[in-house]
Amino acid sequence: MKNLLKFTLVILCFGAMYSCTDEDNTSPDLEISSPSNGDTFTVTDIIPLVGRATDEVGVVTFTIESNLGLDETITTFDDPTDVPFNVNITLDPNTTAADYEITVTATDEAGNASEETRTVTIQ
Repeated sequence: MKNLLKFTLVILCFGAMYSCTDEDNTSPDLEISSPSNGDTFTVTDIIPLVGRATDEVGVVTFTIESNLGLDETITTFDDPTDVPFNVNITLDPNTTAADYEITVTATDEAGNASEETRTVTIQ
């Protein structure tokens, strides 16, 4: 009976230790609702970059990069578990007609990252 009690106690202690070491292996959810892939703009247009990043623990960095000359990193949020974004991208009037990529990356405290890219055409 004593051995059974010791075995049960060891199992309970091991279970308690294991449950306290849960790791965050889940990347933030990231959604870009605008622009859509393949949208076309002119150099006089403003490109709306709209979407949301969510994470149970919290987003710690949010980055927007583009070969349109955009490179922004944001690290302060009202609510890091729910990060809506609405950025207006104003084009340089000398932007060459071509396809361009806009990439958004959300990274959480554990280093898990999600990335979404949209390709837009400038005429």
